[in-house]
Amino acid sequence: MKKDLDRRTFLKGATIASAGVVAASALAACSPSTPAEETTDTAATASGEAVNTASQQWSFEIPPEAISDDQITETVESEVVIVGCGMAGMCAAASCAENGLGVTLIAASDGPVSRGGSNNGVYSTVMEEMGLPRMDPTWFYRMQYAANGGNFKPELWYKFYNNSEEAINWIIQIAAKAGIKTTIESGPVYEEGDPMYTPAAAHAFYVDDEELHGSIGTGEGYIAEEMARYIQEDLGVDVRFGVHAEMLVRGGTPNGKEGRVDAVIATNADGNYVKFVGSKAVILGTGDYSHNEEMMARYCPEALELCDFTTDIDYNIGISMGGLMPGEGQQMEMWVGAAWQKDPNNIMLGRPNLPGDQPYTSHTGL
Repeated sequence: MKKDLDRRTFLKGATIASAGVVAASALAACSPSTPAEETTDTAATASGEAVNTASQQWSFEIPPEAISDDQITETVESEVVIVGCGMAGMCAAASCAENGLGVTLIAASDGPVSRGGSNNGVYSTVMEEMGLPRMDPTWFYRMQYAANGGNFKPELWYKFYNNSEEAINWIIQIAAKAGIKTTIESGPVYEEGDPMYTPAAAHAFYVDDEELHGSIGTGEGYIAEEMARYIQEDLGVDVRFGVHAEMLVRGGTPNGKEGRVDAVIATNADGNYVKFVGSKAVILGTGDYSHNEEMMARYCPEALELCDFTTDIDYNIGISMGGLMPGEGQQMEMWVGAAWQKDPNNIMLGRPNLPGDQPYTSHTGL
């Protein structure tokens, strides 16, 4: 294990979902003609709405009143503070602790949280044992570049390609020591070069061989439970459940705009404010926003109608269609000056009810 923090923030199931876009001009071309005056008014209204939407300040962008020092009832100090007890947060905690760092992990959930079970790695010891060839990324990269209209960063794509093998092998070893087995999910059979070709890369965890005859790819709970045990019992990570992060501290100032993010203020189970200080780093392993209507409208409007915003937030929720979390991780980051990507967000969604080959459906990327 190398002493390199950012190489262990392993992202489970990092397959890229393709999103279809319907051009409004195509629909307009089929519409009945309208009088010139009405067309002008409509265009002006539409233009005004577009400008207003682009320039408006959304409610989630407005930071809450800063929590003052006299409201803090306890301060917990460690070298690294991690928010979130999903696979991202736990893998980050394990990597830091394995490299000798003192770690505190806080989570709003009551325990480790996981969903699904398809963990992407471009190659692994399991794939080698199964006789699967190593993929040449050159042509596949070009296909993905064209499919996404060039809207992604080559350095990030290749960072995943070059480092995911080390990361997935690391998790496979942790799983194996606990009696958890790993296999590769089967996908639709297309020849290399086909636009729908999907390389074998989804690693699924299971315990009983009988699971291989059913729906594989839903065993993330196995490795999540083991990672929670591993970081607490074997590595000594201070894990605190039922602790809800409220805001980040940057440069010593809650919701500050300068310096390093050095702490996070959270509410504990008793409703008291606790400051968790990270002398080396604060890592956010949380951030789903599919249960926040405004954030979906702003960043992922094409999936807005797929979400149900009427249900209560459940930090322990597993697989659920229609929205998960309220986006508090991203909000805290924006309040201290973080920038959002300029392109609309990709829908992390397989469409099993639409035409597509199982189990990958529309997941055609790495």
